Amino acid sequence: MVSRWQCILLTNSRCLYSIVMAGKSVTNERAFVEQGLRALREYMALDGCVNLFDAHIAPHTSSIRICKAGERRVLGSMNDLIYQAKGYLLEVGLPLQLVNMRLNETPLSMLKHHNPKLSLLALEVQSEK
Repeated sequence: MVSRWQCILLTNSRCLYSIVMAGKSVTNERAFVEQGLRALREYMALDGCVNLFDAHIAPHTSSIRICKAGERRVLGSMNDLIYQAKGYLLEVGLPLQLVNMRLNETPLSMLKHHNPKLSLLALEVQSEK
């Protein structure tokens, strides 16, 4: 919860690329997946990574798995991102798109102090090899 509204943090466990989306009207798993994919594609378009979404995520949307963060390092990084997102939303007053941009430009220790966006781009390079 951020103030009085629910937010959802979606994070890729390999590169920690994340978005925060409004949780309003997410009442079941199907709504969660649909709204999550829509929010992710919209943000990736703003971030200049829509080609990655279209090439690597969209073709696999029928096999989406929702799971808990199984690794402590991922969960710890997600907790850090949640703390930052709350600060950006409540104290700074940034809109979600800018919050997402800041989160994905934040160096994280799990990524050896690289940021999630660079790690996402590195995953694409690895998949092309």
